[in-house]
Amino acid sequence: MQLRRRPNVGFGFVLEPVAGGLGAMVAEVDVQGAAFEVLRPGDLILEIDGEPVTLLPTKDIREALQYAQAIHVRFERPASREF
Repeated sequence: MQLRRRPNVGFGFVLEPVAGGLGAMVAEVDVQGAAFEVLRPGDLILEIDGEPVTLLPTKDIREALQYAQAIHVRFERPASREF
């Protein structure tokens, strides 16, 4: 899914670490952000711009997103999070 940064909001999602501080899970989604209606809390981020991120420290993933203007994100929604 392609996301483009929005002024004053960014991509509109907050990441938290998965097991052991590696990888990232969506903790929050801003209703004004680009990720609204795409990502949900609990979604696991698998790749950003085609690069696997499941074994990266969460802080490195956040830093990579900090200056990006657009990203392609691949994620997995755990079955228990389906609506």
